[in-house]
Amino acid sequence: LSLYVASKGQVFHQDGSRHAQVMDAAPARHRPRDPDGLTSLVWECISAGQAVLMFCATKDWCEKAAAMLADELAEEVKFQQTSGSLATVASEDRSKLDKRMQLLEELKQAPTGLCPVLAKTVPCGVAYHHAGLTVEERNLLEEAYRKGVLGCLCATSTL
Repeated sequence: LSLYVASKGQVFHQDGSRHAQVMDAAPARHRPRDPDGLTSLVWECISAGQAVLMFCATKDWCEKAAAMLADELAEEVKFQQTSGSLATVASEDRSKLDKRMQLLEELKQAPTGLCPVLAKTVPCGVAYHHAGLTVEERNLLEEAYRKGVLGCLCATSTL
């Protein structure tokens, strides 16, 4: 487990040293919705098979961060595929997508129904976790994150 803090467009390791991000090695693609460069940092981790747990200060921030990351990561996948940097979808990725669709079906069965934000983010492997979710929804999302079905979870301190 590694702890990093993103602040004002820079990323620092828990020991205070600056983290050399992917966006330092190559020119970053311009992302107006992501001025802090979180997408590049999340992409760096999930493309290496690691998971990301992003803590956010508010419920609203969790939902907005998850929506932004899902959009930007989907664009990054398209960019990587068209530039030849990323191979076509592997069977392992198809299995994850199937599991994400199953997660969506389980979330639809929750008493409150499926939140539109989660409907958009879960297929991309991103979700949020905060006190506005039911215990059942939180448990489903936590389990999916632990099993690697979700690669990024934006959470408040409820986690």
